[in-house]
Amino acid sequence: MILVISVFVLAASSASAKGFFAPEENSAGSSSSFDNNLLYNHRHGPQCNTGMVGHGRGSGGGHSMNRLQNDLIRAAEASGQRSPATGDSAFDANMNTAIAYLMKNRLSKARGKCAIHVRKGLAHAGLIPNIPMGHAKEYVKNLQKYCFQNMIGRYPTPESAPAGAVLVYKGVNTRADKNAKYGHVEVKTSVGYVSDYFSDNPRTGRGSVGRNRQLIGVMIKPGGGSHRNCRK
Repeated sequence: MILVISVFVLAASSASAKGFFAPEENSAGSSSSFDNNLLYNHRHGPQCNTGMVGHGRGSGGGHSMNRLQNDLIRAAEASGQRSPATGDSAFDANMNTAIAYLMKNRLSKARGKCAIHVRKGLAHAGLIPNIPMGHAKEYVKNLQKYCFQNMIGRYPTPESAPAGAVLVYKGVNTRADKNAKYGHVEVKTSVGYVSDYFSDNPRTGRGSVGRNRQLIGVMIKPGGGSHRNCRK
C-alpha cells in the first residue's frame, strides 16, 4: 500500500511540474509540444505565455489568484487609476475597450495564445481588422500597417511604457529556449500585463531584457480610431 501511494504521489508531482509551462504560440494559433529541457527556467522565469504558481507570473493560482487580481484591479480603479493612460484620449478610449475585452476573456493560466488574444482585443476595439497578425514578435511591423507607431525610443522598458501600450518581445536565447522564436505580445494595464493571461509583471521582469526575451516594440496608435481610417 505504501509503495502504491508513493508511486501515485510521484506521478502527480511530475504532472504538476509540467503544468507550470504552457506551450508556445505560433502564427496559426497552434502550440509546440512541451520540452523537458525548458524546466531549467523555473529559476529564471517562465517561457512566453507561461503562468507559474506562486512566482507572481500568470494566473496559474486558479480561482484564488483570479480573485486577487480582480481585487487589485478594483482597488486601482477606486483610487482613481485608469487604464489606459497614454495621454491620447482617443487612443485611450480604444484601448480601454481592448483591455476590458482581454481581462474578461483571459484564461486561468497561459495557453500559448498571446498573439491571438491580443489581436482579438485590438480588433474588438476597432484598431485592427480581425485577421491573423503572425507570430507575436511580428506585431511590431504588422501593427505599423494600421498606423501604430513604435515608441520604444521614448519608453525603453516595459515599466516606463504607459498603460495601454502594446508591448512586443523577441527571443534572445533560442538555444536554451526553443520556443523563443515566437516572441511574446501583451498589453500593459494600470495594474499589470494582459495577453491570453494576466500577470502583475512584464514578460522580461525588470528592464528591457530578461527571461530569454527582449522588448522590441512599445506600440501606440496616435489618435486611435478605426483601422479603416488609417492612411499611411
